[in-house]
Amino acid sequence: MENYFKKADKTEIIINSCVAVFMTIINVAASYLGVIGWPMWFVTISFFLMNGDLKKAPHVFVGGTLGIFLSWGLVSGLNFLTPILGPVPAFALLIFIVLFAIIVGGSWVPVAFNNIAFAYLTVATVTLTQKANGLALHPTMTNIQVVIDELLVLFVGGAIILGGALLFIKIGTKIASKVVRTA
Repeated sequence: MENYFKKADKTEIIINSCVAVFMTIINVAASYLGVIGWPMWFVTISFFLMNGDLKKAPHVFVGGTLGIFLSWGLVSGLNFLTPILGPVPAFALLIFIVLFAIIVGGSWVPVAFNNIAFAYLTVATVTLTQKANGLALHPTMTNIQVVIDELLVLFVGGAIILGGALLFIKIGTKIASKVVRTA
């Protein structure tokens, strides 16, 4: 039977507490500045789901970029094809193309066509769909402005949050080594 609970040691609690403080600061700052934060949060989620392997960082940024662009293509394609084909055939055709590209493309270019691209596609499509339905965070932005904003947050915010998380892991590790040594 799988064990769903474990006893955390002091080192783990100290390191995770340092990262939690940093993430809280970044979250508050992003919210205060009105930044669409999800692209940078997905950077850390994706990175740590890949066991924090720095060699996989390009998969996060390139896959995220592809997912955002595919979302824009999907929504733009729907806007163009729906009046011609109808909503269901237009969606069926475009979602097939996008999913086929991600799934099959991963056989050739896994740095771009991967699960991260799929995750970014999903959330970016929701963002653009909300905009189309008047529910957007920034309703006056055009679709391409939203895409550019998301890409900037992916790269700039993602680099800040990933770099900061790694830095705070090091800081937490140093603090923990002193605390555990004295205990």
